[in-house]
This record gives sequence, C-alpha cells and structure tokens, in this order.
Amino acid sequence: MKKNTQRGITLVALVITIIVLLILAGISIQAITNQGIFGKASEAKEKTEIASIKEKISLDIYEKQLEPPLGSITEGELIEILGKYFDDVPETLPEDLSTLTLTTKAEFGNYSIKVSDVYSGGTTEDTRTLLANGSWNNSKNVNSPKLMEGMTGIYWDASGNEVTVTVDNQDNWYDYANQKWANAKTEDGSYWVWIPRYEYKITTPYTSTASTISVKFIPTTQTTVDSEYTYIHPAFKNGSSTGYTNGEWKAEIPGFWVAKYPAGFQANTITNNAGTLSTTISNSSDTVVYSDKNYTSYNSSYTTNALSQTLSSKPKMSYPVFKPLTYAYNNISTGDSYTLSQEIKNASSFYGLNSTKTETDSHMMKNSEWGAVAYLTQSSCGRSGTEVNLNNYYTAESSPWRIAITGMCINGTSGDKTTTLGKPYNDTAVGVKGSSTANITGVYDLNGCVWERTSGYITNTSGSSNRSTYGSSYALSTTSTEYATVYPYNSSDSNTNNYNTYLGLKSSRYGDAILETSTSGANSTSWNGDYSGFPVASYPFFVRGGGYNYSSLAGAFAFGITNGEPLYDSGFRAVLV
Repeated sequence: MKKNTQRGITLVALVITIIVLLILAGISIQAITNQGIFGKASEAKEKTEIASIKEKISLDIYEKQLEPPLGSITEGELIEILGKYFDDVPETLPEDLSTLTLTTKAEFGNYSIKVSDVYSGGTTEDTRTLLANGSWNNSKNVNSPKLMEGMTGIYWDASGNEVTVTVDNQDNWYDYANQKWANAKTEDGSYWVWIPRYEYKITTPYTSTASTISVKFIPTTQTTVDSEYTYIHPAFKNGSSTGYTNGEWKAEIPGFWVAKYPAGFQANTITNNAGTLSTTISNSSDTVVYSDKNYTSYNSSYTTNALSQTLSSKPKMSYPVFKPLTYAYNNISTGDSYTLSQEIKNASSFYGLNSTKTETDSHMMKNSEWGAVAYLTQSSCGRSGTEVNLNNYYTAESSPWRIAITGMCINGTSGDKTTTLGKPYNDTAVGVKGSSTANITGVYDLNGCVWERTSGYITNTSGSSNRSTYGSSYALSTTSTEYATVYPYNSSDSNTNNYNTYLGLKSSRYGDAILETSTSGANSTSWNGDYSGFPVASYPFFVRGGGYNYSSLAGAFAFGITNGEPLYDSGFRAVLV
C-alpha cells in the first residue's frame, strides 16, 4: 500500500501566521487613522466645504456688483453679505481685509476664513438714500412720497406693528398697485397719507350709478394727458394761469399729503371697558397746545367744545390732531377751520413742519383734493368700486361735542350705536373697512363720522351775509385761489338751478367728485345713492362725506351744504403740500 506523504499545518505554524496578520493589521489601521486614509478623507471634506462657502460668498458679492453702479460694492453691502455666513462680522471693516479672519456660522461648519480669500477689492462710499423727495420711483411706477421737515415715513408690518421707514426697509413702505398707500407722521403723532399724481378716466361719468375709474400714476414732468385717459387730476396741476377754477395748486406737484383722519381734539383719552367707551378730557395748558388764534364765532345751541372751553368768550383755538379714537373737532366755523388748517405749517414746535421752506404748506381740504382721494379709492388701487364702510359710531353723552369719534367703523348701518362698540381703526375684520384701501394704510372716515368742510363756495350777492359771518377768512373773494374754489350760481337761486349752471361747464370743470359722479344738486343722486346738495345763497359752503347719522346717504361721493356756522356734526380735514 502506497504511503500518504501529505502533511497538515501544524498548530505552531497557525499561531505564528495569525500573529503576523495581527501585526500587519495593526500597522495598517494605525496608518489609516494616524493621518492615513481617514484623516485625508476628513481633510478633503473640510476643504470642499470651505471652498463651497467661499464660492457662495463670492457669488453674492459678484451679484451685488452687477447692480448699478456696476462693479462697485459699499462697506455696508459687504458687511450685509458677510453677515449671512459669519457671526462675528465687525460694524466697520479694516482697510486691509487680509487682516480679518471670521468664523462661519454653525450651519456652515464653524470654519475660519480670511475675508481676503473671498474679496480683496475696496469698497465704495455708501450712497443709498431714502427715496422720499417726490421723484419718480421706476420700480413702482409712481412718484415717491415727498417727506417734509418734521415728517417720518411709517408702515405696518405683517403683525400690525408700526415701523419707521429707513434706507434698508423702504421697499416695504408702499405699493399702490396692491392697495398699500404710503403713510407718514408729523412730530405731534398725526397721521398723513400720500396721494400721488395721476391721470384718470371714468368709464361712465355724469350718472348716479357708480362707475369704474381707471388711474395711471404719472411723473411731475408730464403735463399733458395720455390718449387713453381723460384728464390729469387738477389737484396736481398748476392753475396759476387758468384762475384755479378746478382747484389746482400754484405749481405742478408730484402729490400731496392728506390727513388720515378728520381733525380731532387734543387730550382725548378714549378707552374700551367691556364694550363701553370711557373718556378722560383735559384742557390744562400743560396738556393741550393752543394756537394764538381766537374762535371768531360760536353757535348759541352748542356753547362749549371738547376741551370744556366756553365758546361765547371766543378763547384760543387748540391745534388739531389727526389721529384715531379722538373726538372729531366740531363746533368750529368754516372760517376758523380754514384759519386753523393754515396754522399747521407755522406751528413748528407742535407739528415739526418748517413754513420757511417754499414746498411746505398746509390748508383746509379743497373739493379737488377730496375728489382726488375719492377717485383713487374707487380705482383698483383702492376699493375697486366697493363703497367705504360708514363710520356711524356716536356716543350717548349729553354734551353734543362728544358725538363722532374718528377712525371708528361699524359693519352695517343698523343697531343701537349708544351701546354697540365700533371696532378700532386697526381691527383687520371690521375697522379697516372704513379705510379707502380696506387695510390700515388708507384714508379713513370718507364715509360718516362728521360732515367735512371743504374750501369751496358760491358767491351769490343776495343772502351772502353768511360768507362774511362764518367764512370771512377765505370766502369774501369772488374768484378762486390755490386755497379755495369759487363755484358758479344761477340768479334763480336753488340747489338744482345752481347745479345745472355748473353742469353747463362740464367740458372744462372736473375732478371734484361732484359733476362727474352725480346727476343733480339735490336728493340722493350721487354714486352709491350718496347725498347731493349744491350750495345756495344762504347756505353757500360745501361739506363732504356725510355725518355719522346720514346712514346710506353718506359716502365718499356725498356733497352737501352749510351756512358755515359751528355745528356738532361738522368738522374738517387738512392737506399738506
């Protein structure tokens, strides 16, 4: 039998083999972990991430440099970009960026990066400015608001907080195409809304049925109307060569500021206590600021005002404020309303305006300016034809001056207003419906609150004593000025006859939300069934909007008449140009 010569692996040889393999394995693992394969892979990952961050920063810088002026970047812009990626960016950058090393935010890996690795060029002077001089805004196709000395631009953020406009957030200030109108405040805290220059067309004018109004914003340099529109609104035009017959101004203007609310009394504290309004009134000299102008007349039926002044003694008039939740400034004649509105520009210590500057003016609202606001409200930039809700809130207090409250709105016209609390101006569900935009940025109380006096009148010689008794500060002239508009009349004096005489001039008279938006000088023949009342000799002055108690007859297209005497349901509103 053949002998088997194959031999197996001995135990000693197997042990030696395993030991050798373990030694080799240990050396390999050590080589991988100690700056070996794992170390090199980690290092490569870090370099890749840093390169990616640097590339993102560089791209952001290049993108900024592509904006006008091309190739430049300011220190502020560079700091803003670096702030996206680094936590420790200084407020001022060193001239030599190679000396500055920053640490990336945790989300970017906390890497140390030299700023010069992403940008080594210089910075230009920061020339960004707040566009608030009335010049054309190319990005928004509208004239920018023209802030006067003493005015601060404001807007409301998504949470309803009031925000001061700055260079960095000015893009949030206004967007008229989306019903966001520009707002500002004067130093007393009064609110103002910018009405930009525009041309317009009414689809069906001279009817009692509300029609579509198309508007197009135009620069100040455009003085002729485009073919698809009918008129440049006269409130923005220079009327010095045409006699101011349509309520023009003394120059071509980019727009004007209108008070956001009707004039209110100072020192009113109105609070809501379980659905009931309570007020605290003070007329002490350390609380209320008074003008140096006296009341010139009073109504024997209403001898006191909201500051408990006895009007028969003809005391000094307090300056008005234009704020929500104030008692409307009533019991004041049309002439005193005019005088007090003119004083706003002079009261620098209260409002902060500077009357020595030629572009700073204040006056009582004209019919043309009321029309400019009403037409913009009717357009797609405002309510798109939906009527502004009525502010029909009034109080049950015995004193008649405690009647109408600015910036209130009740949804509907029924109900006991002595017990039903109206919603405040910034309530998103109800209060904003009293605004020209259905949001907080618009003009309030165009419908209701008080009848608002405007500086428009007729000059009939018979029965004209009321013009001199209650309107001597502006209504003695028989011709229009930049501050007041004179309307035609008929010798057969009546609302209808005087209106028809004005209607005969319709080819050249427009813009005041009277002729183009009504069919008669009497009854409810204006758009939306609003009241129509054209002045007559004994009642020569216009009022607009309708009082709180006019229900469906009140509205942005309502016009009525007054003899000019102080009344509890009549107030006024001011304009800044």
